[in-house]
Amino acid sequence: VRIVKEGGLPPLVDLLSSEVDKIREHVLVVLRNLAANADNEAKIIDARALPSLAACLRSPLKAIQQQAAGCVRNLSVNTANHGALVEAGVVGPLVELSASDEPLVQEQALVALRNISANEAMELEVVRENGLLAMVQVMRTGSV
Repeated sequence: VRIVKEGGLPPLVDLLSSEVDKIREHVLVVLRNLAANADNEAKIIDARALPSLAACLRSPLKAIQQQAAGCVRNLSVNTANHGALVEAGVVGPLVELSASDEPLVQEQALVALRNISANEAMELEVVRENGLLAMVQVMRTGSV
């Protein structure tokens, strides 16, 4: 993707710290779309996006939560990214978002948790953060 090849990732990652909510939301959409391409995943991680993504997962704004969780979901498809995601602290916020009253936020968070927990090396971290309990709760209530 040209934006990545032209060095656009670091400025995008910097914009995740913007005080303007709409800027963060739109940057998250771009990163989410870029993360859907396997060639970009490591570059997003190398651009140090994960701590900012973890912070965005904690946003009180559902639109930002949804896009951040969607980006993490796309990154979590690749098991090679799981260690970096866990180290960046995304599991706890994903567990919290799995109880969201916004179905799209909840769905993105649950799929990311599922992807990370499918990795034997990471499943214990998901359990430690009450991710298993959160997934079971959703199955019991039928939400999403």
